[in-house]
Amino acid sequence: MARKYIGEGFCITLVLGICGVPKSTWFSKPEPQGEHKRNGIVKSCHTLRYNSEMVENDVVVADIKALLALEFVDYGYLKVTCYLCDE
Repeated sequence: MARKYIGEGFCITLVLGICGVPKSTWFSKPEPQGEHKRNGIVKSCHTLRYNSEMVENDVVVADIKALLALEFVDYGYLKVTCYLCDE
């Protein structure tokens, strides 16, 4: 019922107050998202190394997989980051 009156242009706060619906529980109908309404930044396909060299993400993933393929490796993300910086 509230959606009907809000759709006709009545104030959302007023309609929700009359209907006894808390504002925190009201969600408007989400707009459909297509390719033209994509949120966020474009996915990167390259990584910038400390020496200002651009490297493809596939190379970085291959380096990480090679490190983790070694025997008895239980590195966390900090050690992996240091390893990649040293390479």
